[in-house]
Amino acid sequence: MSDDLFDTLTRHQIFIQRLAGGQVNQAGIELEKLISEVERKLQGDLTEFQQFRYQRILDDLKLYAAEVYREIGVSTEDFANDFIQYESEFSTAAFSQATGVDFDLPNPVQLRSAYLTDVMALQPGRSAKSFGQLISSFGQQAQGQFLQVLRDGFALGRTSPQIVNDIKDHVSLKKDQVKTLIRTGTNHLAVEARNETLKENADILEGYQWVATLDSRTTFICMSRDGLIYPISDNPERSPKPPAHFGCRSTIVPKVKKEFELDVEGQRGAVGSSGRGVVSAKLNYEQWLRKQSKEFQVEVLGKERQRLFAQQRLPLSRFIDSDGRTLTLQELRDRDITFNQTTIQQAIRPTLPDPEAPTFTFRPTSEIKFKTPKEARKRLKAYVEEGNADPRQYSDTRFSGKKNWGSVSRFDDDNAVALEACLEDLDGLSRLFNIPKLRAMQTTQRRVNASMGDATLSISQKNMGRKVSGIAMEGTDGNRGRMLATNRSAWNQGDAENKPWSVASYQETRFDTYRSTIIHEFGHHVHQTYKFSPTKFNERFATREWKNFSPIEQRMNKLWRSSRKELQQTSPSQYGETKTVEWFAENFSAYFGGQKRRCSPKFIELIEDMIANAYK
Repeated sequence: MSDDLFDTLTRHQIFIQRLAGGQVNQAGIELEKLISEVERKLQGDLTEFQQFRYQRILDDLKLYAAEVYREIGVSTEDFANDFIQYESEFSTAAFSQATGVDFDLPNPVQLRSAYLTDVMALQPGRSAKSFGQLISSFGQQAQGQFLQVLRDGFALGRTSPQIVNDIKDHVSLKKDQVKTLIRTGTNHLAVEARNETLKENADILEGYQWVATLDSRTTFICMSRDGLIYPISDNPERSPKPPAHFGCRSTIVPKVKKEFELDVEGQRGAVGSSGRGVVSAKLNYEQWLRKQSKEFQVEVLGKERQRLFAQQRLPLSRFIDSDGRTLTLQELRDRDITFNQTTIQQAIRPTLPDPEAPTFTFRPTSEIKFKTPKEARKRLKAYVEEGNADPRQYSDTRFSGKKNWGSVSRFDDDNAVALEACLEDLDGLSRLFNIPKLRAMQTTQRRVNASMGDATLSISQKNMGRKVSGIAMEGTDGNRGRMLATNRSAWNQGDAENKPWSVASYQETRFDTYRSTIIHEFGHHVHQTYKFSPTKFNERFATREWKNFSPIEQRMNKLWRSSRKELQQTSPSQYGETKTVEWFAENFSAYFGGQKRRCSPKFIELIEDMIANAYK
């Protein structure tokens, strides 16, 4: 293997696993829809169902499940075709640089057929199937199992909640299965892209080498094949290729003919922070990672894990990535440019400066361009899907309610447009406090404007819609949202009377009163998640001690106990006087809504300390 190819492909393989994780999340979102639909259909007491109604519900759910699994198949095929095209371009560039010979790109038609026609021999004694065939079989079998769970529930007289729980168990199992399928299939596509590249350039190659990920999870079959040279052919017995089993992470690299050989016998090439060099052919993953730059280690492990790793306090017994982080195809391209550009273009990558500390600026309504309802819903969906995929999200629910994570309710046009217009603010606040984005947005029938818990924003469409009625009207460009608000408050710190009920009363336009409420709710998300890792959350969750739950809530409650009267007097609203978390959220909305002068001095001290320490 050439000096730098091993490093290039190993780095790239890490990013491929993240890319597959993104597609796994997409499939998981679709599967979660089955739970929501069953809950919706099974409202009421099952004992009151007549036979005809039971059959109608079963027929409806059968059609719904077919659509869910069809969508998984379509999105996976689109993903596969886009990925394998990129992978062939990447492999061609990497191989060309490593050998010094210009590799030709494979036939794009042949590449596109890989998802449906190139088979994987994963289970001895069973017929090999392509990635597309495995996804199709999975969908057909899962649909049948889904309907059987429902039939069994009806036949046994189980209650609606019991059947819903049965479906949740079914969906959980299907998520695990589709995760294995997609991760295995993605690796298969990567290998097929490389194989097609090698076939296109067979005249300069002796064959290909099997390269296994050497860690505690490496199977015996991959260990036994690691380093072996196979001829380039489509005969699976003469030329076996990864994946050798479900979950296989092995790959292949070209073995060039003698006249093009740039390697050192018995060694694997590597290019780390110190430049070109060679490493032992049996170098394991931990040893290899220790030779990489700090920037790349942080990319793989995360900042805190990298610090422990560098201090020899985090041994890696297996190929590890940073808590399930995922990538889109564009992000995969970006990572390859950042970490593999040196290899491919033979250029020295300069050390990147530390990014500037994030800041937040409240945008005037006049500068906001409101989207159409269709555009708004699309962006809301993408926002929560990204938030739900964040590895910093918690696995348990602290607050009551359903786990609709990764989904957005069907908001009416006005609420959809207004809520989307708040996303830039929410993105900025997530960055400022180094916390995950929201993972769900839903409607609520509760007699409140909105609520927040478990990274889920709940909105009363009726109450909130009044603030921005008509904002989505075609041809108005959101001008109804720019109309001036009524009954604005002029209260300031030091005033003895006329304090408003809510800080939304300080805002100038109707849309800004809506935005003020959304920022208020995001303030709850901040005090629920700031400096509160999933590990710490789980430890705290196990105690079931809900008071003083998060680090900031502990700090707020201590402040409230020692200075309650002062905090209430200086609260920017009457609502902020009611309890600690509302004091925080009301001050938060005023501070980040352009009304800092009305905030409690002790809140300003608290929030600016939080900002200063968000990344420390």
